[in-house]
Amino acid sequence: MEGSYDIHHKNEVNQFLVEALKIPSLTELLVSLGTGDDLLSIHANRVAMILQSIVSSASTKIANLTLIYPRGLLQLKSGIQIASVKRLSVTIHFAKTLMQLINVTPNLEELSLSIMMFDDTDLLKSIKLPQTLQKLHLEGGTYDYKKFSYEQPTFEMIRIFLDVFKHHIQSLTLIMNNADKKFATFDNFQSLSNFKLVNLKKLVVTSRSKMFSAGFSRLLLKIVDLSPNLNSLSISSGTNPNNLIKQLQRIMPKKYGKQFLHFELFLESNSKQWEFSLELSKMLPNLKTISIHGEQRFLDNCFTSLIEFVEDLQTHFKKLARLTIKTYGSNTDAFGRYENDLKKLSKQTNNPIYYTAKDQGVANYFLDIWL
Repeated sequence: MEGSYDIHHKNEVNQFLVEALKIPSLTELLVSLGTGDDLLSIHANRVAMILQSIVSSASTKIANLTLIYPRGLLQLKSGIQIASVKRLSVTIHFAKTLMQLINVTPNLEELSLSIMMFDDTDLLKSIKLPQTLQKLHLEGGTYDYKKFSYEQPTFEMIRIFLDVFKHHIQSLTLIMNNADKKFATFDNFQSLSNFKLVNLKKLVVTSRSKMFSAGFSRLLLKIVDLSPNLNSLSISSGTNPNNLIKQLQRIMPKKYGKQFLHFELFLESNSKQWEFSLELSKMLPNLKTISIHGEQRFLDNCFTSLIEFVEDLQTHFKKLARLTIKTYGSNTDAFGRYENDLKKLSKQTNNPIYYTAKDQGVANYFLDIWL
């Protein structure tokens, strides 16, 4: 059973905990104290009192514990433990409070921690972390550093703090607000060999120049290398898209190109005839969908016959199942020409082609073609 409760008055805290902790099946508890609550005007270590109440409940089975408190946990009594907690989310006022917090949760597997003041991280070097700890989510820089600029976390402070966890955690999420400039240098974190962008699925590349800079090329390759679930590429070019495709082909190793299933091209200039199907198929051989967006006059330069265009794509992309064309500034004649081409193509092939055509108004047309 899961439970959550918003506490707005101090006389509600004890009663809430008494009733909640009576529930034998309670496995998840979230206690949230907002910035406008009356509780902020009383004892600043209310979170510690909440933990003490949980400890006092002999029957607790709470595995997921979240304590949201703007001022953060100050200190804990020694000797208390909540062995059932596996995942903990909490704000602490001082970094050194982590030592007490770890002693309270000896079987912790995941820790989501927000620290207000990185006062003295050197003290943490002697901390003994649970062998079960695998994931760390760390946030810092949430304090008002305009008034307390001397407490702003430096890169060195965070380095010392993370060094404590280097032999334990397998997953790290690091969020720094008001951080010093060293955090912006990716090379400072190059030792994090397990770092991956697992949620990145679409890469958008926009270029207004004829050639990628060396720095941009390295960054692009690094992003692709760190993104195991990347499967969609969208490119927008104010120059010749043929040139852009050739540059990407030189940058991207074949092993990465195989993971892309979707390709999207935004035409923004009078590009030359579509001549890069072969190059594109070598770079992205497993494409299942291709989308082309642009003004009608740009599309007319890209291909003169939709029949030839579709046949060219089918020749080079054996797994292609869907082609989408969206035009702007078009006219009914051009749109009708596309429809007639599709009807002819459907009769010419043994495999029927299905499509939907939509007039989206203001001379905008949309074709969705299933091959």
